[in-house]
Amino acid sequence: MLPGVVLHYAEIAKDDQAWFGTVPITTPLRSLKDCIEAHFAPDLIEQAIETGIARGLFTAKMVATIIGKNPIGGRGR
Repeated sequence: MLPGVVLHYAEIAKDDQAWFGTVPITTPLRSLKDCIEAHFAPDLIEQAIETGIARGLFTAKMVATIIGKNPIGGRGR
């Protein structure tokens, strides 16, 4: 293990899982949820939401399911 590297383990739902080659990863939406729960800076969360929606990684409606409101002021995509 590299110095300063910390591995985190958690049981996650099948819908939150993806694969990068042979490496299991979490989906972009699950990663966003984890960042929100870890209390990342609101401006970074907002940037991640806007970028994720723009890149088609998730929709505003999907984000609303994890934060409980429309993240882009009613402009659902």
